[in-house]
Amino acid sequence: MQPFGVALDWRPPLVETDTYWEIVLAQDVTASLLRYSVAAKQIIIKAMHDVLREAGFQVLMDHEERNSYIYRVLAAPRFPLG
Repeated sequence: MQPFGVALDWRPPLVETDTYWEIVLAQDVTASLLRYSVAAKQIIIKAMHDVLREAGFQVLMDHEERNSYIYRVLAAPRFPLG
């Protein structure tokens, strides 16, 4: 996948629940559980991206569409901390 690297991702634990899948299968985009899941995923991925950047990794926030981004790790730190 251009521009290469590793795309960060995170699956909220609630996606393993029956309630979550009932909402997904019903395509109820107004369900608060679904909105919570999407918001939490975005926050966690952005936080991982920021922590890796501060640790010296080469990272990229790649615009995907609308307000959506792919957070990528392109390279390990040149000068590791430990």
